[in-house]
Amino acid sequence: MFRQLSIETDSKRISREAHSLKSAAATFGYRRLASLAARLEKNAARLTGSDYRELLDRIDAAYAEGRAQDVRVAQH
Repeated sequence: MFRQLSIETDSKRISREAHSLKSAAATFGYRRLASLAARLEKNAARLTGSDYRELLDRIDAAYAEGRAQDVRVAQH
């Protein structure tokens, strides 16, 4: 959903959605993802388009890492 929003015109919504992501990530123990979401929440109004895309790439990677860890734990 974040990739469909424009940092230039949707920064308030991005900030609100990042707040929700931060909370959900923390609930599931995805600390890195929660930290990145907090950064997005705090800085949405100041990010450039390229900074925003870079942060989204990092958020995607953190989510994938968290899911992979969940799979490894479930297998043991």
